[in-house]
Amino acid sequence: ACIFSRVDNQAFDQNGVLHAIGTDWGVAGYSNPAETGKVRLGWSRDAANYYSTVGGHKVGDARQAASVICANSHPGANATMWSMGAPKAYFEVDLVAVTLRPT
Repeated sequence: ACIFSRVDNQAFDQNGVLHAIGTDWGVAGYSNPAETGKVRLGWSRDAANYYSTVGGHKVGDARQAASVICANSHPGANATMWSMGAPKAYFEVDLVAVTLRPT
């Protein structure tokens, strides 16, 4: 079983809620929960964009932007999600079937 117990500044660690969801709470290898539908991402009007050195800037590519946000390792090619600079740009993660209860 995977127990979520802390938040860590270490990128791509194995302690976060996305890792727990992506490994079925520690019983499977990591599958990106944005790609499997276990989480959904929402976006401010200008934020669902993706960039990589391979494909360039892709405005409105929410699928790839969500994938890079929820990845457990960086895909390379300077891949990132980006916004067009509007004030208060954001993304949100809907955990779908998981309820968090901070203690």
